Amino acid sequence: MKYEIALWRVPSPVVKQGKYSSVIEDRGVLKKAIADSANNFLFSEAGAGVQPLAIIGTREEIAAYLISNKGRKVVNKIASLPDIYMGVSPYAPGDRFSGLFPANDFGIQLFSQLAKFFPDVAKLNVPAFVEAAGLPGDAKELLGLLDKFNAAQGESQGAVVYLKLSYLPEDKMTKVASHEVSFATLLNQLAVAHKK
Repeated sequence: MKYEIALWRVPSPVVKQGKYSSVIEDRGVLKKAIADSANNFLFSEAGAGVQPLAIIGTREEIAAYLISNKGRKVVNKIASLPDIYMGVSPYAPGDRFSGLFPANDFGIQLFSQLAKFFPDVAKLNVPAFVEAAGLPGDAKELLGLLDKFNAAQGESQGAVVYLKLSYLPEDKMTKVASHEVSFATLLNQLAVAHKK
């Protein structure tokens, strides 16, 4: 599956009541981040700015995106939490929904059994979130930079990673700035994270 290389808003999981007294966790779907009037991306105390930001792609694709948008910044407007943290990890897409209690597990088992006897039931699945393909960036400008991203540093060429930015520290995230960080600085931090 190919992903559009863009900045995305990461939703918070929500617990919902399902059918037959089941309880499910809805992890939501990524939504494309919208820049403010200064063409920057904000962290704020209300609205979409409360959600972390993420880029999904190979390190080379992420580098191309950051270079092609080098004039932009991530700006943190939350006075009491001014720091910006970044983490990079291998990307492992997960299911949007998961059952939290046995009633839901029973429903999944029942559905699986029905699907074996009535194949048309399996067609009722909700289609997965599909992202469009695309790679912005100037390949000529990348040539000098991509020497920093080589497979000898412990990661296979073309491996898809998940770069996450947040105003709250999470496991394996490091502080990259306070108040604001440019995309150029994020690119340098990506190179440093790759060497670890």
